[in-house]
Amino acid sequence: MDNRESEIRVGFVNPRYNSLLVALAYFAGGALLYALDLGVLVEDRPPQPLWVWLVLLACVCAPMTMRRTRPLLALLLGTVPVLVDLVVGPSLPVWIAYGDLLYTAALFGSARTSRFLERAPLVPIVVGAVALGVYFGELRIAV
Repeated sequence: MDNRESEIRVGFVNPRYNSLLVALAYFAGGALLYALDLGVLVEDRPPQPLWVWLVLLACVCAPMTMRRTRPLLALLLGTVPVLVDLVVGPSLPVWIAYGDLLYTAALFGSARTSRFLERAPLVPIVVGAVALGVYFGELRIAV
């Protein structure tokens, strides 16, 4: 039995549209954070127009539509805009949405994928956090 057959209808939402609604919710929440000027994590970077942030957010949210049926592909497609976001200046909504892609890839992917996602990021996360903290001189950014 595959994931599509094992989904249970909860409430009034057809499970087929669940991932689409999640993606739209992440986009709406992220757009709200940008509108409230709470989305940008690094203040000393050159300011970007709002459309740049929204395009990056949309590019991370779009793969969420296949997060249950093809979780690893969704994660790989979501990684590209996250890397661009890191170069432009890290933003909170993009990274929150990417966190969901990581979570669902571990949850709905194979056991091998889950083990890899559990162990592989440890060293880059620690090294990256220390490097960002040293580069920007702020503990907040490192955390």
